[in-house]
Amino acid sequence: MLTNVFLVAVSAHSYSNLATVSVAGSQIPLADHIKILGVTLDKNLSMNNHVSAVCKSVHYHIRLLRHIRSSLSEDMAKMVACAVVGSRLDYANSVAHRIGGGGI
Repeated sequence: MLTNVFLVAVSAHSYSNLATVSVAGSQIPLADHIKILGVTLDKNLSMNNHVSAVCKSVHYHIRLLRHIRSSLSEDMAKMVACAVVGSRLDYANSVAHRIGGGGI
């Protein structure tokens, strides 16, 4: 079982030298980022890693469309492309809205 420890603190300078957390006698290293329900957050609560992952995923799926593009009408191809992009953008929209524009 993989265990992640993720520390979010108001004052970063008080925890800047903390590298591990002791739990039940075991030292667990702090993670730089964590993925929760498909949304990746870093220790500053920015979504930079998540945005990069979404861009990679969208690019991959749009590139896959080239294999079936000849079988689709132009309107159908646009609809599929919009659905692929839109579903990935909307997934973490509520989280991004709470964080604001700083990490996006």
